[in-house]
Amino acid sequence: MEILEKYQTDLNLVISSQGDTLPCITLPLDDLASLDERDEWPAIYIFASVKQLGVIEEIQKHYTYDVSVVYIGQTDNLRRRMQQHSGQEHDGAKLPCARKHGATHVLVHFVDGVHEDRRIAFEQELIKRFAPVCNEQYAANALSAWLSALRK
Repeated sequence: MEILEKYQTDLNLVISSQGDTLPCITLPLDDLASLDERDEWPAIYIFASVKQLGVIEEIQKHYTYDVSVVYIGQTDNLRRRMQQHSGQEHDGAKLPCARKHGATHVLVHFVDGVHEDRRIAFEQELIKRFAPVCNEQYAANALSAWLSALRK
């Protein structure tokens, strides 16, 4: 299955207080196994709990969602990275943590042609914005800041 054929950009995640949005494809976590070699694209991806709240405009099917971000990552190959996250033996497997914290979907924003340095910088910006519970580097920084505050 090519993800671009089966799923359309159906969620615009608000990523700033100015209302900037990130267009995403929502893919249920249970569908990760259906990714194939046609889904080997660079991407920013977000494990999240996604709940549809209602319809804004019935004719064009504009929906509102409640989205809780639990993990943010970037990759040069979406299919391979999702396989790594799914595997229990891989050190970087984040799917168990994501499911534990209520994730139901992966939000995918394709970034074809974007250099890895820019993907990493954007990933870091999103991690700072959303403070996802399964991103250890955020958790480590938050713990360090909390401990520093206690020492003062």
